[in-house]
Amino acid sequence: RLSPVAPGAGTIVEWSARPGEWTPAGKRLGRIADLSSLRISAPITPQLAQILAAGTRIRVRLPLHPPKVVQ
Repeated sequence: RLSPVAPGAGTIVEWSARPGEWTPAGKRLGRIADLSSLRISAPITPQLAQILAAGTRIRVRLPLHPPKVVQ
């Protein structure tokens, strides 16, 4: 029985393996993402576009479980 080790730090955003499952060598068990810096593309209202400038820091609510707020 082996324990998988991530190649780097991050947040698990997808996991397909189940406890006790046998998997072949090299099979991807999940995906890890660095959520410390994100680029988000989203539609905004014209009024908000007048207020925001490129590079403005904003707070975004992501539909994760558990919910997470990224600043």
